[in-house]
Amino acid sequence: MVADVPSAVKSSVTISTNNIAVNGTALVTIRVNDGFNNPVLTATSASFQITPPPGGGTLSAVVCSQGVCTTTYKAPAAPGNDTITVQIGGVNIPPSPISITIF
Repeated sequence: MVADVPSAVKSSVTISTNNIAVNGTALVTIRVNDGFNNPVLTATSASFQITPPPGGGTLSAVVCSQGVCTTTYKAPAAPGNDTITVQIGGVNIPPSPISITIF
């Protein structure tokens, strides 16, 4: 079986924690599925768009394997709020955007 094209509606994104200490990290996981909810085993970082956080946090290089992609979010050096947005074809992958509180 060959997976169809990635679907924003069937894919998902999670973060290991939404409350992160200053300069702390959290793992962001993107599961890339097709419209039939099958994993897109050939997914790469080009299969979706991840927007760098506007609050000063950073994202590491995306690593993908068997339809699951991960990146590490590093919080900025000051408390506040940040967001991460992940989209396929301009459509948010649920529950994107992800809100993050830096303390």
